[in-house]
Amino acid sequence: MRKEYDFSDSVKNPYVKHLKKQVTLLLNWMRSFGTALAAVWLGGCGGESGPPLHRVTGTVLYDDQPVEGAVVAFRGDQALQLATGTTDDQGRFTLTTRRPGDGAVAGRHTVTVSKFIVDVGANAGPVSMEEAAKNPQVTPESRNELPAKYADPARPLLEFNVAPGERNDFTIRLSH
Repeated sequence: MRKEYDFSDSVKNPYVKHLKKQVTLLLNWMRSFGTALAAVWLGGCGGESGPPLHRVTGTVLYDDQPVEGAVVAFRGDQALQLATGTTDDQGRFTLTTRRPGDGAVAGRHTVTVSKFIVDVGANAGPVSMEEAAKNPQVTPESRNELPAKYADPARPLLEFNVAPGERNDFTIRLSH
């Protein structure tokens, strides 16, 4: 092994600018799993047991711009069933409680909104959650791209009422 190496003739790696990337953590599977787990835990194994659900849709805007990849959670008064949805590229979401798109229970709901980004580090490209779990050397750091005040379920700033038989389409406006 040499004691010294000469790098004077080296060429800069053209891929360096691609080494550090941010990836959006796709929470759809986590939302689906969490919703299914909550439905079984809170509602039993009867599948459709529980109060009736009502279709809920909406749009998330941050500084009047649609937010893609935000997770919206509606928590009802009784806190029996949580309804969640993830926004598309137009900022639109549809809530799910038991089955995709089935909606939320009627009544007053506190609402949280978050959009987490995961930085997987300087030496990794985009990684699936399975790959990240298999490779403990990559320690991703996450941060909420939206103001944290909208993600705190202990001090919710947003509240909406889901009404039976009505068009429950809400616009959620977020700002600094």
